[in-house]
Amino acid sequence: MKIHFVLGTKAELIKMVGILKELDKRKIPYSFIHTGQHTKATVDLIKDFGIKFPHKWLTQRSNDLETPLEALTWAIKCVLKGRRSKLFKKGDLVVVHGDTESTLIGTILAKLYGCELVHIEGGLRSFDIFNPFAEEIIRRITDRFSSYVFCTSEWSCSNIIKEKLKTKIINIRANTVIDAISLATNKNRDLKIPKKKYAILMLHRKETLYVEEKLKKALKILKKITESIDTILILSKKSEYVLKKVGALEELKKNPKVLIKYYYDYPDFMHLVDKCEFIAADSGGLQEETYFLNKPYLILREKTERKEGLGANSLLSKMKIKNVDYFLENYSTLKRKDKIKFKSPSKITVDYLQKIIEK
Repeated sequence: MKIHFVLGTKAELIKMVGILKELDKRKIPYSFIHTGQHTKATVDLIKDFGIKFPHKWLTQRSNDLETPLEALTWAIKCVLKGRRSKLFKKGDLVVVHGDTESTLIGTILAKLYGCELVHIEGGLRSFDIFNPFAEEIIRRITDRFSSYVFCTSEWSCSNIIKEKLKTKIINIRANTVIDAISLATNKNRDLKIPKKKYAILMLHRKETLYVEEKLKKALKILKKITESIDTILILSKKSEYVLKKVGALEELKKNPKVLIKYYYDYPDFMHLVDKCEFIAADSGGLQEETYFLNKPYLILREKTERKEGLGANSLLSKMKIKNVDYFLENYSTLKRKDKIKFKSPSKITVDYLQKIIEK
């Protein structure tokens, strides 16, 4: 039995880097299949963390996916190429992560090849299949077809149990992103940090950008925040495309309190986060990262499938201005009180993977 990782996004690789490095440390062989969803970011992360380049690219893109049609065409191309490429053998172990399009591609390929599927960061639920969309659906599908689901908490384990899924549940008790944060923040960086107090703003989820009502609410919230503090607005190609299309980008560029940036590598971004006043974004991954960094985080979503930080350093805005006002008045008090002491979740994961392949 061989181990194969199917990954594609920046966030997936960040959360898997500790696992890949631990496998290398133990000299356990594996293959790394990349869908090409985030090509440039992947190359940068590989260089930053010193991990191996993918053994196989299903696609390689110069830009991120911008439209739903483009994403659908790309996903079909990945599945077809993956099926033709003889990537796996029946009975091999295929490992996927999270809830992205690349997760679904890996799940489909694992089933087509007759492999055992491992889902890292499984069991998270918002209990609303349309929010976040399509992440909630992808998680449920992947958990259902997995032979092994690695969960980050008792709560996420309980969701798998309640759904009566026929899978082996492993609780690694923390998110593997904590290992990536440790690696990133221990690096010395030559990064210019703003001298004034600043906040970080990000919008990148499809449900935020492509649903008109949600986008209007998000832009109203961004305007509210920029009135109170200097901000760094970090844009992806997708968010730039949408904001430009609706005429919001030009207005943001004219705002003297807004500094627009298009890219930071992960170590630089973590250092930037560590020094900011707070973050406002629609990212689920940042909910986990800010929890471990103990940084105030305003979640620009109506619902979240994660528990980390809620009632401590994070506030779910529900896209309501009254909640934004509360956050802006009280963010300095939003701190996690307890100290986190975990054994490396990446090492725990590799312990179990090693047991599976040695059976």
